Amino acid sequence: MTPAQPQHLVIFVDFDGTAAEEIASNRLLERFAEGDWREWDQQFDEGKISFKDCVLEQFSMLAGTREEMSEFSRRELRLRAGFHEFVQYCRARDYEIHILSEALDFMIHAILEREGLGNLPVYCDRAVFNSNRLVRVELPHFCEDCHCKAGNCKGGHVEKLRDRYDFIVYIGDGSNDLCPAKKRISSSPAADWQSSAKRRASSTIRLRIFI
Repeated sequence: MTPAQPQHLVIFVDFDGTAAEEIASNRLLERFAEGDWREWDQQFDEGKISFKDCVLEQFSMLAGTREEMSEFSRRELRLRAGFHEFVQYCRARDYEIHILSEALDFMIHAILEREGLGNLPVYCDRAVFNSNRLVRVELPHFCEDCHCKAGNCKGGHVEKLRDRYDFIVYIGDGSNDLCPAKKRISSSPAADWQSSAKRRASSTIRLRIFI
């Protein structure tokens, strides 16, 4: 069987504060959390807890129903100006776009579906509801061995797809958005990945990190 030829370019985009015009998760917490959710931000900033534990503690404080929180997301939370046009530009050139986020799935999907972008691939934390109430948050993309200790290992997504593309672009503005750079290369904002020996010697996958 002939191996599939690498596609041209894929773009990974963070959601909170990047695709979204603000940290949408914070808006959700401001509206629906019971208790001082910012206390966990402080503990993370002081290095007392991991980013994974921070978001799990914060999301566990959400007291709204699924319908209430989804409707709030559709009504109040906005994508960054120009993001819709950016997606159209990329699609016209057959560039793939993947959303990587530590945010909750129902919130992201509510916003994207409102904008007609519900078919974008999204990799994020998963909210589990029972009788319309949030009972737990699952982390399907957590990597125990990764240094980032985030609930969603973004570097892991880049690793899995790196051989399928000639170019990888990553756009993000958070601390866990450094993971794709640190995982394979260095913390430099822009660097190249050399291809494996199995690929032709002239081939290079370029990973551009924009923070």
